[in-house]
Amino acid sequence: MYIRKLDGTSPCPVGGCSRWNVAEDYSGQTYLVAMHLGGIHRLRDMKYGVWSRFVDVAIGFDTRGYKPTPDADLMQTPHQHLFLGVSLNAQGVFDYLFEGRAPRTRKITHGAFEVFNLPFTSQPLATYSTTGRNIPPDGAL
Repeated sequence: MYIRKLDGTSPCPVGGCSRWNVAEDYSGQTYLVAMHLGGIHRLRDMKYGVWSRFVDVAIGFDTRGYKPTPDADLMQTPHQHLFLGVSLNAQGVFDYLFEGRAPRTRKITHGAFEVFNLPFTSQPLATYSTTGRNIPPDGAL
């Protein structure tokens, strides 16, 4: 929803929504808690254990269709997803690529991917979903 507001293609009424309040984009955020498999030394130190540096086991939560109130042409039933799955450990990938060289770049990417994950790099294996009700356009419940 916010991407359409930022590029000006949203039919958002003047004064009806904030174009820059991405902190309220509850329909575009996904939260992950990930465990780096590379942190398990017995696994990482196995003959072919290098792959464990690049894979995380993750628990994730996301919502879609809540706030900001979706444009009329995108209206959908609000829903929430809780999932257990695997995720690419971008931190491990960049640490591996820059190991022994480019220490400044390695430090920057390590710090950035401590907090952020690359889009579309998580794969749910088990999910639980619920649906909610649409929030009226005026925000009244």
